[in-house]
Amino acid sequence: MLKRLIEAQAGRLTSMELRAVLDLATTDIRVNRVSFGRRTSLADAVGIAEICCTVLRR
Repeated sequence: MLKRLIEAQAGRLTSMELRAVLDLATTDIRVNRVSFGRRTSLADAVGIAEICCTVLRR
């Protein structure tokens, strides 16, 4: 489900790209949201993953 949501925003991903994107997004959420006590919705998580995908592809 999450893969489909991310691919709808960022384009096709290989399994290695997806793993890297999810790892980057998870780290970003932990550092920038959880540590400040903020909750992350599914839409926020997909948006963060889309940004991570863009950064990874550069």
